[in-house]
Amino acid sequence: MRICADEHVSPRILRAVHEIALPRSCTLCSVRELQLGGSEDEYWIERFASDGGAGILSGDRRMLKRERVVTAIRQTSLVAIFLPSDWAGAKRHFQAAHILFWWPKLQTAYETAPRGSIWVVPRDFGNHALNEHIVKPSKADRARARISEPA
Repeated sequence: MRICADEHVSPRILRAVHEIALPRSCTLCSVRELQLGGSEDEYWIERFASDGGAGILSGDRRMLKRERVVTAIRQTSLVAIFLPSDWAGAKRHFQAAHILFWWPKLQTAYETAPRGSIWVVPRDFGNHALNEHIVKPSKADRARARISEPA
């Protein structure tokens, strides 16, 4: 199984996960390694999926506010896992500890979650489950629904 992390996850942290927690059946890479760093998120997500990717890991929760990104994740059938919103601003040792602590649950999600699903990692180190990100209808979709409703 191939998993790709975005630019918000340090390559050093990815190496630590690889050395400490990643099973042999998995590969974990960075968009930088794939020469896709700096690309639009939708582009690298679609490209990674078309090259046989199974999941993505992101430190940028703002991506979830962009309808095109969410649509790309759903349509490519990747399992997407997003780190907490304040994760990117934390010190590197906290970031590494956080990912390593949660890795067994992340691994399970990548293996068993429905294709195209999106998950958010809790910010603490408790014994919680990942939170599924439920996509709310866009303003345009809600407006279309109101227009098509019979009077």
